[in-house]
Amino acid sequence: MKKEIKRKVVMIMKKYAIYAYDNTYGGLHGYNAYAIVDCKDQKEAEMTGAEMSREVINDFGLVDDDMEEYINSEDYDEEASYEYESELIEEDVAYEIYEIVDTKGLSNEELESEFYNDKENFIKNYCKEV
Repeated sequence: MKKEIKRKVVMIMKKYAIYAYDNTYGGLHGYNAYAIVDCKDQKEAEMTGAEMSREVINDFGLVDDDMEEYINSEDYDEEASYEYESELIEEDVAYEIYEIVDTKGLSNEELESEFYNDKENFIKNYCKEV
């Protein structure tokens, strides 16, 4: 009789600090977002950063002027307007990702507060750039 060996798969999550903004203003004027996230890998962190950047772009209406210009142009095509807007947003997506290597016992909320208040020192004290 063969014994069945049960294996438990444990996924190790990593912590990442993400600074998301738009490519046009580079985070100036408060057009940005900060987050501390737990992700399975860098790829998941990059997807999160891109989504955060899209939210910044949408929340602040950063493609509205370009869309208005397009709508009032001779090239305007209502059926293609959603695709055009999506392309504008994707061109403007920008973010930075830092892997947190030492939390120093702080919670995600505490880390996020420190990240928001002093990004450069936070990176120096807790992270490595990925």
